[in-house]
Formats: sequence, structure tokens, C-alpha cells
Amino acid sequence: MARELPVPDFYQPANASDWTYSPDQQSLLEVAGLWSRVHRIPSSAADDFRIHLLLIDVQKDFCFPEGTLYVGGRSGRGALEDNDRTVRFIYRNLANITDISCTMDTHFPHQIFFPSFWVDAHGNSPKPHREVTLSDLQAGVLRPNPDIVHWIANGDAEWLQRQVEHYCRELERVGKYKLYLWPPHCLLGSSGHALVGVVHEARLLHAYARGAR
Repeated sequence: MARELPVPDFYQPANASDWTYSPDQQSLLEVAGLWSRVHRIPSSAADDFRIHLLLIDVQKDFCFPEGTLYVGGRSGRGALEDNDRTVRFIYRNLANITDISCTMDTHFPHQIFFPSFWVDAHGNSPKPHREVTLSDLQAGVLRPNPDIVHWIANGDAEWLQRQVEHYCRELERVGKYKLYLWPPHCLLGSSGHALVGVVHEARLLHAYARGAR
């Protein structure tokens, strides 16, 4: 039967708004053992009805004002408030959630939707938050960065030019999107790629307390 647990005493709501917060992972392992005993939390393997919680891109670049693509919402605190609501939901439903999976938006420095992939007629990278159109490419307003042609296209700049024109042509033909340049975000290995600290903390407590993957 579904039952609601209390939010652990160690949880500090202010940490949901703190870019720098990171939990003590070893301490969580010890807390989880006690939490399981006190609240009689069974292993997730014992669940007859399995509930899988999927968290989408709960990463620091999206969830804090210090991040590259912060989602502030109408209030300006949208993602910060979501951080707190999400972990409270996990803690209260710890005995009911069988597994938790987190998707991770993950990028490398030179991707076609980053300014670093492109240069203008003067050899400068464009600013983010702009569209790249087929007409831009055909007019020479933008072209692939020549410094990366050697590893993307084995040095064949003409081949790469044809590929990016095809890419933009197909996007525009479908009519739903045009190629949009985002600022660098969720770069693998960066601080912004990491999960929000309190989310990492909550999912670790769940994993340790329930023996979940």
C-alpha cells in the first residue's frame, strides 16, 4: 500500500537554490541504512507494483540562474522551486518509487547548434540565440569553422559545406524548425552538466535505502 514518508531532517530547502551544493555521498549511505530501518522501507526488488520515476535534464545549467540556459519561468524562480518540489516528492514517496532514471543533456564543444561550429565572413564566431538559414550558408554569411574541418570531415571543407546546407534545407523544408544557435550548455565534464545537488542527494538516498539501480 502506498504510504508517505516525512522529508528527512538533513534536507535543507536553501540548498535547492544553491549552485555550489553537493551532498556528502558516504554520509548518505549511512543515513539510508538508518532511514530504512526506522521507516521499514523494503528493497525495491520486493515491489509488486513497480513505479519508475523519470527526471528530464534536471541539470545545473538549466536549474540555476548561474547556468547557461536557466529556466526561470514567469516568476523568475521556476526551476529553483521545481528543485525543491521534486526532491520533496522523492522523499515522501521513497517507499513507493521503485526506480529513478535521470536523462542528461550532454554536449561537446563543437556541435552544429553551438556558435563554435560556425564563423562569419570575417572568421569570427556568431553570437548565440540566432537562426542559421540555408540562405545564410549560400550567401557566405556563415560557414563551418575551418579549424574543425580536419576532424569532422577529414579536411574536406566542400563536403562539409554540402552537408550543412542539406541539414538546413531539410529543417526548413519540414517547416517546424530552423537551425538555432544555443550558447554552450551541459558540456560534458562541466559544472553545468551535473545534476542539481539536492536531486543527486535525493536519488542517492533512494538508491541506497531501497537497493535500487
